[in-house]
Amino acid sequence: MLIVKEVQLAKNYQKWNLARNQYLKRKSKVHWLYLVNMNTKFFHRMLKARRNTNRIFNIRDNLGVTRNDMNGIAGAFVEFYTSLLGTKSRDRMRVCSATVKQGHVVSPKQRGMMIAEFTIEEMKQALWDISGDKALGPDGYGSQFFKDCWGIRVIKEW
Repeated sequence: MLIVKEVQLAKNYQKWNLARNQYLKRKSKVHWLYLVNMNTKFFHRMLKARRNTNRIFNIRDNLGVTRNDMNGIAGAFVEFYTSLLGTKSRDRMRVCSATVKQGHVVSPKQRGMMIAEFTIEEMKQALWDISGDKALGPDGYGSQFFKDCWGIRVIKEW
């Protein structure tokens, strides 16, 4: 009797601990959004850091010359995409052409695993490996919704 109660209390603890951690993560996101919207030094530092991670400082053009000025970088992009105009996709070099030229990347065993049927248990395990506070999917539901509703059986009548 005590063992059953201990197991039940342990499960209850895990449930509430998970809920607490999710609450704290969401609370930190709210704090972040509050600080961002205050137009503070913190906000401007974060904006500058994000801008720098999305910026291209240099690029190698079609001739292999490294360009690091804005006009040279823009010109390299225009030149590259202009050279693609009017060509067929089979004539173009792929982005990872060096990797493709090395040979088979996926082994036959791996290929078989990729096309193999999967079980409901494997699907459940994959879902449970996703954090519950991830962004919503295109259908408006997050992974936590599917975890919470996993045990519900839907009977379809056609």
